[in-house]
Order: sequence, then structure tokens, then C-alpha cells
Amino acid sequence: MDTSNESTDIYDVDYDYNRTFQTNCSYPLPYYYSFRYRLIGTVFQTIIFTSGCLGNIMVITIVSRCRTMRTPTNCYLTSLAVADIMVLVASVPLNIASYYVVSEQWLLPDITCSLVIYLQYLGINCSTLSLVAFTVERYIAICHPMKAHKMCTLHRAKRIILVTWLIAIVYCTPWFTTVGMRSINYRHFSIKKCDFLYNRDVYFRFYFTDLVVFYIFPLLLTCVLYGLIMRTLMRRSGGIGRCVRKNSVKAEIQSRMQYLSQLIARKQIEITIVIWS
Repeated sequence: MDTSNESTDIYDVDYDYNRTFQTNCSYPLPYYYSFRYRLIGTVFQTIIFTSGCLGNIMVITIVSRCRTMRTPTNCYLTSLAVADIMVLVASVPLNIASYYVVSEQWLLPDITCSLVIYLQYLGINCSTLSLVAFTVERYIAICHPMKAHKMCTLHRAKRIILVTWLIAIVYCTPWFTTVGMRSINYRHFSIKKCDFLYNRDVYFRFYFTDLVVFYIFPLLLTCVLYGLIMRTLMRRSGGIGRCVRKNSVKAEIQSRMQYLSQLIARKQIEITIVIWS
């Protein structure tokens, strides 16, 4: 039986050799990554993994050890750092290891298949929710400073972070039942692959919900809130200029200190936008 078309859509292989080989068997051919692909992928992902883990660990360490750094804003950044580390640990090492074995081979025990996928999506969704919570906190602190004393407290920030993680934990639980292990049989050996358990059309609602809830809506909300923040800062900057011309030297110094604090807030906004993008 001719099965030359059976694997060409899945495996990138040498076709002259495959056509001769597949005329005598019905097994797909294993695919191994080239040396150049392994080298480039390993180098770049190692850099991403190392820099990402070190940077986020530094954030967590500084905020946890320095009492003066325990602010609502830094609590949200710590939550974001934990979520980023979770994504890096659950994704990058396995991707690097997969370069040196048969393509799509699962290297961990079977029970870890759904767990790893769950942790990846949990980290991504928690990162989004933490960034949204951070944005809302900055909006209240800058645009409504009188309300910030009651709303932007450390205790409230910790509760919001707990709620966001609980929401993400519950939301991602379907991945425990929708992914699993399946075998791929080759001519002389077989491997196990972590794959979808059902038809891919079934997963459309999952990905569409993720797109709306954890990307489109947070992105639009973030753009609107940062637009309002920038408008408030620009108005205050103009007010400071008029106040400087009218008031005494002492008032001028106070105004410049206020402007400096707002400038720092702008830099925080710019850094957050870069992280989001």
C-alpha cells in the first residue's frame, strides 16, 4: 500500500529517501531537528529563560525583603513576576529538550502532560490579570488621589491578587481533561506525545474565550485607562507651570517635586506598556 502522502503533511523529511522507505511499510518516519535549528533554538531560549528567571526572581526578592518596597504597585508586580516564572519553567526547558529527541516526543511522565499545559495557561492568564489590576491601581492613584488612600492599600492589593489567582486557577481547570497522552508508532520504536484528546474544533471556544477575556478586553481597558492617566498628567503639568509663575520659591520647589513624582509615574507607565507589548 502506498502511504507516501500519509506523513508528508506532518513530518519534514527527505522525500527521495521517504518514498523508497514508505513503499515497504505503513509507519510514519521520525523527524529530527537539524543541527542549526537546535543551536539557534537552544541559544535564544536559554537567554530568554535565564534573563527572565533572574529578573523576576530579583523583583520577588527585593519586594519580599525590603519593607519600604511593599507597596500595592509592587505587590502586583510581584504577582506578575511569579506568573512569568511559572510560564518560563513550564515551557522553555521542555522546548529545549525537544530539539534533541524525536519531534513531539514527551519526555516527562504521562501524568505531567495535562499539568504542564495547565501551568502554562495559568501563568499566562495570571500575568494578564495582574497587569490589569496594576493598571487599575495606577489609574486610581493618579486620576483619583483622594480615593487612593482608601482603595489603593496593601491589604486590598493582596486580596485582589488572591482573587485573580483563584479566578485563573478555576478557569484553567478544563485543561486537565482536554489534553493527554497518545502514542506514535514508528517502524522500530514508538513515542508518546502530549496532544489534544478531542477534535481540534472542540477547542475553538476555549481559544476564542481566551482571546476575548485575556487579550482583547484587557488590552482595550489598558489603553483607555492609560489614555486617561496621560491626560490627567498633562493637565497637571500645565497647572504646575502656572503655579510656579505665581507662587513663592517654596511653592515652586513643592510644585517641582510634585512634577518629578508624576514623571516617575509616567516612566512606570512606559515600562508597563513595553512589558505588555
